[in-house]
Amino acid sequence: MRVLLFLCFLAGAAAIELQRFLAPPLPPGESYLVIGPGLVVVALLAALLVAAGVAPARLAIGAMAACAPAVAIGHIAVEVGADPTAHNLWPIELVFVFLVGLGPAVAGALAGLLVRRLSGQAG
Repeated sequence: MRVLLFLCFLAGAAAIELQRFLAPPLPPGESYLVIGPGLVVVALLAALLVAAGVAPARLAIGAMAACAPAVAIGHIAVEVGADPTAHNLWPIELVFVFLVGLGPAVAGALAGLLVRRLSGQAG
């Protein structure tokens, strides 16, 4: 269970990072608007984890909601390394990014619970 959960976390983070990598450069402050398609992958992975019974909904939500902040931490570390005055409010930024990632994770887990219930498996 833990290995599959970790692999789904990595896949979700990779989907978000790939979307940010492929997007054209945006002005500062708008960079997180481009992670939308990556968040669809996060929602689908959360649904898959719960529907397949790999992880309980709470664990799937926590792991998949952490994908976006994990990517943001990497970007913050790189950008602060280049310019120490960048990201003065990084804790607030991480809370915001976590909340952005929480919505798709919850929606996906609820969809996975619905699929499990409709298929007759105990949730």
